[in-house]
Amino acid sequence: MNILKFMKRNWLRVLYPSRWKPFLLILMCLSGSMIVYKSVIVSKSISTAINLSKQNYERFVNETSEGSTTPSTPKTTEKSQYSNLLENECRFPSLIPWEFDIQHLSPVAAPILCPKNMSNLATFDEDGYLLIHNDLDENFRRKSFKNVMCNVSKLVGGLRPNQKVALEIPMNLTLKMTSKTKINVDQFVVRCYDKLKENGTNIETEVLIYQRGFAGFANQETNKPTLAKANPKAPSLVVLVLDSTSRNQFLRHAPKSWSYMNQLGFMTLNGYTKVGDNSGVNLLPIVAGLTAETQVGEDGRGVLKKTEVPVQHEKYEHLWDLFKKRNCVTMINDDIMHPSRGLFAYHYHKGFAKPPTNYYFRPFEIFNVKQQVKPKLGECTVHGVPVMTQHFDLFEKFSRAYKDYCHFSFNFFTTLTHDHAYQLEAVDEQIRDILETFNALGVMNNTAVVIMGDHGNRIGGIQHTYTGRIEERAPLFSLYLPEEFKKAHPEFEKNFNFNANRLTSNYDIYRTLKEIALAGQEDKEASKYRGYNLFREQVPTNRKCSEAGIPENFCLCMQKDPLPKFNQTSKQYTLLKQRISSKLKEYGCINITNINFLEDILQTHSISDMARKGMRSPPANETQIPPRMFKEQRFIYTYITTTTTNEHPLRLMVEVKYYPKEEVMDVISTPILVTEDNKPIGISITDVCKN
Repeated sequence: MNILKFMKRNWLRVLYPSRWKPFLLILMCLSGSMIVYKSVIVSKSISTAINLSKQNYERFVNETSEGSTTPSTPKTTEKSQYSNLLENECRFPSLIPWEFDIQHLSPVAAPILCPKNMSNLATFDEDGYLLIHNDLDENFRRKSFKNVMCNVSKLVGGLRPNQKVALEIPMNLTLKMTSKTKINVDQFVVRCYDKLKENGTNIETEVLIYQRGFAGFANQETNKPTLAKANPKAPSLVVLVLDSTSRNQFLRHAPKSWSYMNQLGFMTLNGYTKVGDNSGVNLLPIVAGLTAETQVGEDGRGVLKKTEVPVQHEKYEHLWDLFKKRNCVTMINDDIMHPSRGLFAYHYHKGFAKPPTNYYFRPFEIFNVKQQVKPKLGECTVHGVPVMTQHFDLFEKFSRAYKDYCHFSFNFFTTLTHDHAYQLEAVDEQIRDILETFNALGVMNNTAVVIMGDHGNRIGGIQHTYTGRIEERAPLFSLYLPEEFKKAHPEFEKNFNFNANRLTSNYDIYRTLKEIALAGQEDKEASKYRGYNLFREQVPTNRKCSEAGIPENFCLCMQKDPLPKFNQTSKQYTLLKQRISSKLKEYGCINITNINFLEDILQTHSISDMARKGMRSPPANETQIPPRMFKEQRFIYTYITTTTTNEHPLRLMVEVKYYPKEEVMDVISTPILVTEDNKPIGISITDVCKN
């Protein structure tokens, strides 16, 4: 009830306070009851969220464990082969996919259905033939074609940021209905006209009835004899970047793709953290090992000078340049969303003087977003085709067309997920289906596949939540390696899985993907770039964000953030003991009557105030350092001793997530063994109970 309205209605009691006291007491009691009630409801909601996440996560693991070479959370007693996140000095915040504070911001997204505004009169097939035909849809089927004629114009230009219009070069083609014509250009526009009589006259006017841009892979017959053959020991590489997609978001919104990726043996980095705010500053380090941002740590390797910005890409070597040196066919498939944007034509970038790869579809993209996408920045074209479908088609058809040849593609898709990451769910089945197609056709036999995000969601409402701040900084990175490649280099898979649970950044990704691009050749310029080759090197457990090139405002290594009165006599400590005892009981081999908690006062950890506030850049001075902020989630790392049911002594580290406002706790990871000085030894309680 609104207190002011209540007072207005009871103004006599306001004037006579003695009569007001009973009402005041009632109001206070009601308010207190509502607070308690709300707290109980929220606590139950968090518990429900935790249970829901566990159920879904266990379902994913159960569905994908059979035949999978890489479980979602590697568990092994061999420290040289795998690792554990808890071994790091950097304490990462652990999230469940369906955290309580984001549930209202993570709706279900159905597949996109687009209405169309004109007849579909043309089709461009995979063999490079343009077909002019009638529309099968009765609502758009034309009754007469006597006067219909179509022409074709090649699309070029638009390679620089200030070139916001694609140029059209007319081709000497006039096409009639039911014609089939070979088109030997990569991107073009088709326009069809009909001669219609004006009302009440015999005067005929030529009217545009159809226009559409197309993109494909021309001159394959000429290209293929010059290309290197597909080779699993020197594999092709395709990279799919989904804008604003964190690992946690992908788990939440693309469960079918995630499940199939695990079946195929994709390996996922769990400690991967972004190094910049938006797409360009995060992806330049990945494709070229460079950054235009302020230097973070080390000696300035890979940091461009102010005079080198905007970036003139022709001066630097990119991953696609390395593949071209191997006689591989290359493609950049960039969903620009707006004529003035695009990954390499926005912010720090200067675009290109000429197409950087064999297939570069920016002219098609500019025509599309200016002429075909309705409304502007929308997700549908006037032909009833989702924008994302066009990009996924190019992604899939490129690898299908060149599956027997060495190829490289870099695909960056932004329209669907840039503002609302949950919309990834609309293409979950499409991603899975493409991977199934690749697997069925043998593409995966000779091709390394990367599925990743540039960062998490940084635009939508979700990024203001505690969970959102973490997700924004922790993008997805998953890698598939062909089986023959892994057999030829068994240490590559072993080291990558080891590093999956270490603090990593974009610079490590570049060094690692460059290993694939070089096809076994020595990286003679390795000393020029920062980062670790995750195939050949093992990231140390004491790595800091500054050493990885991660600015302090994006760093997710948690800080000690103690709470008062968090000692053995507090109710929180009692709750902690209950949760840990309950968790250990689940393993069946632990003597829970013999648990000894080693600390008198519990230390809690939380993300930094800069991360919680969502700062886009590091503080320039002390005045920009945010004040201490409330942390909705905290993490406790406590040490206990106990024994197995066979009386073998155990010393364990247990990770507990604590929601202080709601007084909810949960053990969120498998406890691991530690030494007498509390150093993790890479053996989980699961391993102990198996032996």
